[in-house]
Amino acid sequence: MEEKDLTNIPESTEVRKGWWSKKDKKDKKSFVLMIIFVLLLVAALFTLVYCRQLFGDEVADLLIGVGVPNGWHMIGIYFTANALTLVISIIVILTTFVIYYVLKGIIKSVTRKTQRTKTIGSLIVSVLRYVSIIVDIAVILTLWGVNLASAVAGVSILAIIIGFGCKNLVADIVSGLFIVFDDYFAVGDAVIIDGFRGYVTEIGLRTVKIDDRLGNIKCIANSNIQTCVNLSRTINIVSVSMEIGYNEDIERVEAILSEELPKIKDRCPKMIEAPFYKGVEALTNSGVEISFGVKCRYPDRFGTTRDLRRELYQIFKNNDIYFTFQQIVINNADPKDRPIATEEQIDLSQELVAKTREITVDKKEKSFIEKTLGIDIKPIQPKKSTGRAKKKTKKKK
Repeated sequence: MEEKDLTNIPESTEVRKGWWSKKDKKDKKSFVLMIIFVLLLVAALFTLVYCRQLFGDEVADLLIGVGVPNGWHMIGIYFTANALTLVISIIVILTTFVIYYVLKGIIKSVTRKTQRTKTIGSLIVSVLRYVSIIVDIAVILTLWGVNLASAVAGVSILAIIIGFGCKNLVADIVSGLFIVFDDYFAVGDAVIIDGFRGYVTEIGLRTVKIDDRLGNIKCIANSNIQTCVNLSRTINIVSVSMEIGYNEDIERVEAILSEELPKIKDRCPKMIEAPFYKGVEALTNSGVEISFGVKCRYPDRFGTTRDLRRELYQIFKNNDIYFTFQQIVINNADPKDRPIATEEQIDLSQELVAKTREITVDKKEKSFIEKTLGIDIKPIQPKKSTGRAKKKTKKKK
């Protein structure tokens, strides 16, 4: 599938001032919803507290009880009667959280050596999270006098009835809850779900909506999501290649690049770090192909690629570096009298090349037998035939 630029909307280059202007649409929407929720909560509390003054004695007797002057007295009576249960419930929640985070830290520290152990540790932490939530709910319901056995039996019967009638609906809801709890992706993330690339615009209990920014919106049922690639959680690396002529002094070019590449970051704010030199990529028919890389966020990768090509073109042009292009040369061949690197440029070039050659080699993992016996098993090499054996065979012939 060909990757397309989904971020063609230009952004303003003006400096934004104020805490509200710095927030994106998602943060603004969340902030407004939080304010509305707080106001509704305050309004409901105010109505409950002063319901006798607002609605009269008949409504107040139903809401807060007969003979209770206002809601403050009702709240005080309720907390006085259930203070011990409330304190125990808070202690249970805090204890569960402390145990969960301690076990989570121990599991992560033990399983961080290899990729396989990290995967196993992540799975154990996920199971531990769900178990702690279930245990908390069960203990708190028991403290508040709920008959847990009858509740579980009722829920089981209801789940069986709903399962037969709404199998697909239940599967979508359960899958949606797992998507939210496990944090596979969030609204605004760039994802590839079952081959469709786009940005997540909405996550519901039944469906997920993806917009490819080209006028297409795809709605996928949660239970139908088989594969998902989240492109927004990690830093992207953009690669760009340029070709220089064969008669260019590569050490002079590398020395110029070592001085000019760090300056690009100041002119291109979308780059997370300054571009880095990767080395000679290939020897083509027209010249030497050298490669560059730069780190950026996923939504900025196309603009960053264009900016990096432009900056490299300017560097090559301003420093008299001959870069090749498709052409038919009749008289003027590739010039041979090109500038030669100075001693300082040669030192800079060697430092840059040394950085690119710093690679780590993974050690070969021992087999089960080697780990058990504590030995290293070396592969058996075939014996080389000696000259005497050859002479004996000749005599026999």
